[in-house]
Amino acid sequence: MALSFPKFRALPREIREEIWKFATRPDEPGVHYFSISRNEQYSHSKNLKNAVIPKYEIPNIILSAPNWFIRSADHVRYVGTERDPASWRVNNPSLYLFDSGLWTACKESRMVMRKHYRLSYWKEVRENTLKRSRRAPCSHSEMMPELIHFRDKESRDQYAIIYPQRDIFVLQAETLDFTWMGLENHTLAAPSCGFGGIDNLAIEYNQRWASCDKEFIGLMAKRLIDIASEAFSRRIWFVDYRIRRKILALTESQALSLDLYVFHQQGRRFVRVDEHESESPWNIEYEVAEGRLSSCKHFVRRLREEADKKLQAMRYENMQPLDICICACEEN
Repeated sequence: MALSFPKFRALPREIREEIWKFATRPDEPGVHYFSISRNEQYSHSKNLKNAVIPKYEIPNIILSAPNWFIRSADHVRYVGTERDPASWRVNNPSLYLFDSGLWTACKESRMVMRKHYRLSYWKEVRENTLKRSRRAPCSHSEMMPELIHFRDKESRDQYAIIYPQRDIFVLQAETLDFTWMGLENHTLAAPSCGFGGIDNLAIEYNQRWASCDKEFIGLMAKRLIDIASEAFSRRIWFVDYRIRRKILALTESQALSLDLYVFHQQGRRFVRVDEHESESPWNIEYEVAEGRLSSCKHFVRRLREEADKKLQAMRYENMQPLDICICACEEN
């Protein structure tokens, strides 16, 4: 198959625009992977490499390419997953990469992208809203895109589209035990940009957490409260890659018709798992040792209870109970 089309410019402009549009990301909630860490060197945003460039000078938090890619591996008994190294362009199924290359391909593709995502219109909506209030979200902000700027390892400037209040963001950290202050002002969903926060944040579940003690649950609950507070997040998800759909369970189209949560990435999707259903369409439990089953639902339930207790004791202002959910990952 040809890798280039040298006569593309000879096509009528209208046809060229339609071809560019076919290359844009699907109009559906997406999944985006980022690693997250502290800016321990207090680096200026203009000096950041291999990172998302925020809209303010010295960020407390650095978002970068995912550190790893987790995939199902049923042949690895008792573990069920394998982890491969990842980067911006390698083992990164994030939907933000789907049409990222069109921003730098040529002047025409860039113009088509700006027109397709209505960036001029949303800029006007944003500016008019911020004139009235610096903190109020724009109307219909769930449909408002955000153009993010990031640099790869070679310090090349790259761009991508996200929908902060519609998509789900998987944050990968070597440890959750650090200060999350500054996440609210980052590029993803800053109130200063007209957004009301990130609706869906996700953490990849580690099956070792199933046997954790009460102290760990308490620390994790505190961290989730910090994360939700800083990102104005309404919902935090735990992604369990070992959950499997039962035979004759809902198909994707059936799930969508019932308004269930489905988030898409390249080649895979996240689907909400309701562990409260008496006849769940999911095999939530799986074998972790000879004759021993485990499930993330018990961990999540303990976490919900502890988070509710802490919120009541700490009396967080204007903060609703955390909506802590589970989602499965399955191939398209």
